[in-house]
Amino acid sequence: MNWQGRRICFVFVDGIGLAPESGSNPFSGGTMAGLEERIGMPLLAGLSVHRVDCVAHGIDATMGVPGLPQSATGQAALFTGENTALLCDGHMPAFPGRILTALIRQDNILKRAAEAGIPVTFANAYSGAYFEELAADTRAPSATTLSVMAAGIRFRMLEDLCAGEAVYWDITRAMVQTRTGREDVPRIQPEEAASHLAGLARMHGLVLYETFMTDMLGHKGRVDEARDFLVILDRFLSVLADAVVADGGTLVVTSDHGNIEDCATRAHTTNPVPLIALGRQAEAFAEVNSIMDVPGCIWQCISALEAM
Repeated sequence: MNWQGRRICFVFVDGIGLAPESGSNPFSGGTMAGLEERIGMPLLAGLSVHRVDCVAHGIDATMGVPGLPQSATGQAALFTGENTALLCDGHMPAFPGRILTALIRQDNILKRAAEAGIPVTFANAYSGAYFEELAADTRAPSATTLSVMAAGIRFRMLEDLCAGEAVYWDITRAMVQTRTGREDVPRIQPEEAASHLAGLARMHGLVLYETFMTDMLGHKGRVDEARDFLVILDRFLSVLADAVVADGGTLVVTSDHGNIEDCATRAHTTNPVPLIALGRQAEAFAEVNSIMDVPGCIWQCISALEAM
């Protein structure tokens, strides 16, 4: 099967929005200079780029429902395309409850691709302890975890991470020892992590990667710490974009709600979130106006694989 030009590398960055330049916005001052150079505009309010190989603009994360957008409903919308906030009579925080879990199990972009015979994977590495906690009901599964389970595809583990066949949620693996106790997993540079993800994108019709460090730092409200991680994220995304585009694929980056872009508050925001598409199918994302539109557009791009 010819995958050229149809592969999608979907990077979900939790909790980033678009806000005006200010002292409380860590995106100010060219923090993400590498990605901004590739896009042609800063990642601030008013972002609007439409080229054959690049689409970048703000999209709505509120789904037309009053209140601050939250993680459970936002992520479920990103993966299912449904108006989850309306379905749940409001924005739901943290992890999916009964209604959202049932929705994700029924249909999500990973499951849809897998059932169509399109090679699909979730790039994040898990530890064995994570699944022990799930089994003991001491941890709730995230929307991404539920999506992988519903798709029936294998989880990548720390052994895959050490082999360069997975990426950790913090990009550099700095949190591996803290979170898992594993001292044998070496820390790496963002560029190396990007090359690992690009390798997975090369072998799959759809690869999903998630980092939620941005949301964690947004809730801390420390602009200097936020800026430090955004530099790491920029190095990662810049190398990843170049690799994916050079391979004939398309990189798609978006978020579930605003947060880190306004360190004056530790709460989420109603700011639009960035939708960035770089590569051969970038123009397909020009009409994406809401987080609910993202999975449908990804499906439109990768489903053409079936006809090739």
